[in-house]
Amino acid sequence: MEEDYEEGPMADPAVWKAFTLVFAVLFLAATYWIWHLNTELVQADYIGDILSTAPGARGVKYPPYTIIEKGNITIGFKTTNDDVILWYVPLQTYLAYSNQPRPSQYLTLQRVAGGAEVRVPDYRAYVRPEMFSEVIGTLTAERTDRQFVNEVFNLRKQLTTYGNPYGIENVTNWPIETLTNTIGTCRDFTVLMASLLEAGNQNAGYGMTISIVYVDTDDISDPVNPNHVLIMVQYSDGVTQCIESTSATDICPYQVINGWSYDLE
Repeated sequence: MEEDYEEGPMADPAVWKAFTLVFAVLFLAATYWIWHLNTELVQADYIGDILSTAPGARGVKYPPYTIIEKGNITIGFKTTNDDVILWYVPLQTYLAYSNQPRPSQYLTLQRVAGGAEVRVPDYRAYVRPEMFSEVIGTLTAERTDRQFVNEVFNLRKQLTTYGNPYGIENVTNWPIETLTNTIGTCRDFTVLMASLLEAGNQNAGYGMTISIVYVDTDDISDPVNPNHVLIMVQYSDGVTQCIESTSATDICPYQVINGWSYDLE
């Protein structure tokens, strides 16, 4: 004699399909968590090196990133060849730089229209190539001056967050602060890139002249009010190259630039 019975919910193809989907999602989530944990452990192995290039760490974690552990800061970013470079900074060194008094030097610019003057901070006072003198060789090694400039801009493109990390208006950050925070304004990114460029210039003897240029973004070719800063590089052969401080795509999106230019001293 046959007994009647009710089919369980798993006998329903729709229910079984939903169950399989949920299981797959949970499995992928667990796999990612284990991968992420291993990623952090691999990165920790590099902490303690004064400077490391770690091509073997490609894909381990998407740079740029900052790791702070046991009084050390490790800053990671990619080169144009997609290699990961790690720069090490003792936390005490970082604090010593970041706690320095902010410069108070100013420049007086002559406006084109009406001949009026305007007073602006002299951002050259914030440029500190010595902060990167021990590590900049990883960007200059076997590179021409133009390749090096592209590497610096490439590093900058990875620091794409525009804003003030401290929420205080008109405060310029030291270059090591901007590099660590990966956030800043046009003046912060200009100071950072100028510091890196000058460090590389001194390291490799490129013979470049690096300038900070105050411009008017409302009229880049006929400035009235300086409201933006960028960098101008003159190579040893006389060719000039502008570097837009906030661009994440084109190194120089302008056809013509007129502004107030000041060479690094």
